[in-house]
Amino acid sequence: MVRFYLFLIGLAFIFGATDDVNAGAGSKKLEARNFKAVTIDQKNHAVKLSWRGPKSAKPLKSFQIYRNQVKIGQTTRRSFVDRKAPSGNLNYKIVVVYESGEVVPTSQSVQVKMPFRGFTR
Repeated sequence: MVRFYLFLIGLAFIFGATDDVNAGAGSKKLEARNFKAVTIDQKNHAVKLSWRGPKSAKPLKSFQIYRNQVKIGQTTRRSFVDRKAPSGNLNYKIVVVYESGEVVPTSQSVQVKMPFRGFTR
């Protein structure tokens, strides 16, 4: 039995199946990288987010964008503008969606503090 198991592991390694074994657990290779808030337009309450694509060769379907754990949009580009950012502390995350249906959230998030409308500092 042990030999059969080792044989399967060997086949998986040879054919690349081990490449993304832990993808569901947020494999670094499959997630978006260098996620950041590029521009914060406080007057118009807009936040521009950008990131680099994953290192995986798997075909991408889209990126889903979440603000404070609520999906606010999706895109096929590597940037997104949240034009309706509310006042307060905002936490953004990106989720990578692959053509295969696999979904991989980023391990990093971006925090933005948007001032209350009508107030200036």
